[in-house]
Amino acid sequence: MLNRTFERMLGLPEGTLVDAGGENRSFTFQEAEALRAYNAAYLADGQDRALHARMARTTVGAVVKERAPTQSEVPVPTPGWAVARAAEIGAEAAANIAASGVRIIGDLGVLSLHGSGSDEVPPPDVPPDIAGRLALAVLKAHQSATEVEQAAAVSSGRVLKPLPTSMLVRELIRRGRRRMGRVLRRG
Repeated sequence: MLNRTFERMLGLPEGTLVDAGGENRSFTFQEAEALRAYNAAYLADGQDRALHARMARTTVGAVVKERAPTQSEVPVPTPGWAVARAAEIGAEAAANIAASGVRIIGDLGVLSLHGSGSDEVPPPDVPPDIAGRLALAVLKAHQSATEVEQAAAVSSGRVLKPLPTSMLVRELIRRGRRRMGRVLRRG
């Protein structure tokens, strides 16, 4: 529907614009509550905020969004006061658009519709698969962060490569002799 509207507005032949694929859905109330609880626990525990931000952007939210919500899950409720305020702003925007003299496709009245809001918050019954996916996401993010840190440490030379004990003993003896030689020359 959105593509067809833009095609009409731009004077393009129907079918010119195609969907890029992939779903861009919002979190359900249950998913949002699970993530909110995770974020609160993570930050209350004093964990690294930069790692948290990186995990939130790249892994945690994406893994939760990969799942298909069940029929029992509900959208995040919009409070009644927010619905009323949105209708006021929409009415003002509609009046400004109408006064501008631009060509209008569609009904500006929908901008000021007063939808239903609710000040009641449903219980955040989190389905087990959300908790499981959230745990998996945290594990994946941790593994990814650990791999990045290890690669950085190796490339910077901060990590010792594993060596046989015999090689370490030989190196210690060599360094000890060299230091002893310096001490004896000074003395």
